[in-house]
Amino acid sequence: MALQGNQDLSSVYYIHPSDANVTQFVSAKFNGVGFHNWKRSMILTLSTKNKLGFVDRTIAKPEITAAEFKYWERCNNQVISWLLVNLDESIAKSVLFYQTAEEIWQDLADRYGYTSMAQIYSFEQQLLEINQGTDSVSDFFTKIKTLWDGLNDANPLPYCTCELCTCNLSQRLVQRQQEHRVLQFMMKLSEQFALVRGNVLMMQLLPSIAQTYRLFAQDERHKEISAASTTLQLLFLIATTPLALKTSNLLVMVPNNLTVDRFNRSGVYGHINIGGVMQHTLPSSSSMQPTAPFSNPIQATYPDQAPPMVP
Repeated sequence: MALQGNQDLSSVYYIHPSDANVTQFVSAKFNGVGFHNWKRSMILTLSTKNKLGFVDRTIAKPEITAAEFKYWERCNNQVISWLLVNLDESIAKSVLFYQTAEEIWQDLADRYGYTSMAQIYSFEQQLLEINQGTDSVSDFFTKIKTLWDGLNDANPLPYCTCELCTCNLSQRLVQRQQEHRVLQFMMKLSEQFALVRGNVLMMQLLPSIAQTYRLFAQDERHKEISAASTTLQLLFLIATTPLALKTSNLLVMVPNNLTVDRFNRSGVYGHINIGGVMQHTLPSSSSMQPTAPFSNPIQATYPDQAPPMVP
């Protein structure tokens, strides 16, 4: 026995029981800004539910006397409810009385889907001004890629439509764009990545955008691990410094990002000010000299007399 159109799982008229719940498909309702991003999210959702044809004109409205008309009407109303719940209230009111989902979709595209030269200029200006600043490599890459995607949508690359081209012009244009974006991404990163950037620029063939991102993300991670290791080494040095030291001026090396305000260990009392003078008092009954394999010299002064113990 053949299933009815609305019961066949492969049919465009089938509605899963969970689909009857009208939910918001996108993270933010469309309020007139970012139409292309909203449209892309809705297309993905409608496609997974096998209902994209109700907005892109691939599912025609059957005659009212046809057997499948009631199935089509039910699905059409369901798609309309999905669209309305994912629109800002003011925009939803403006399309509320359209009879088909296709009409709503087309109206929104006509009003908000246009591309102007001002939009293209805005994307290009933002790409010109963007810099990593204090962002991580991952956060900065997300920001710049969002601008690239917006520019792609507003001003896509031209491509051959005659299907007779033999010079691979379209492929060459894409390759040129990718190379430009690799350079743009690298040059917008901070100077701490100058070494990796120089190595990449010396390559005969530039890596892809994804490969370039991985290189800099890995370098950032290595720097974080190295900094943490250096800090632990310094703390270990302070904890294991001999109690008896000769009275003298010592040159101690400390990492850039560490500040030790006070410490008290068996008669050792003092503070370290990064970028200034490190001062702490120690007993002067021995000629032992500590060593510290760190960067950034800071002068440490040890007076002859140690202060009283601090509990």
